[in-house]
Amino acid sequence: MVDAKTDRFPDVFTALSFLERHQAFRYKGISHFHECYERQDIKVDPATGIPSDDESKNTESRIQIRCGVWLHPDKLQCPSEEQANGMCSPEYQLTCNAPAFEGAIRKLANLVLQYYGDIKRES
Repeated sequence: MVDAKTDRFPDVFTALSFLERHQAFRYKGISHFHECYERQDIKVDPATGIPSDDESKNTESRIQIRCGVWLHPDKLQCPSEEQANGMCSPEYQLTCNAPAFEGAIRKLANLVLQYYGDIKRES
């Protein structure tokens, strides 16, 4: 889990708007962003910001978001009927955490920007 190298999103609304419009989560003009992330309440070691193997050190509560990009059906080897419009593919580099959901979403938006670039303009 690595934090993004930039912080372009001043608030959760700007970050969510970016994520919902980003091509990494879209297929046929529909955003699948909300199907591509999972929120978890976790405990971390405050010194590192990540869970420690020594559970006695995990004293700080955090919100962790695990996310993936939307795979289009033509990228799937054997799509089933449920996957006719694609499916989410988890990406380790899009895992992040913060003390609150808003901060975790902002971190996620910055990671998507870092690894998948800005939103492409449709021509």
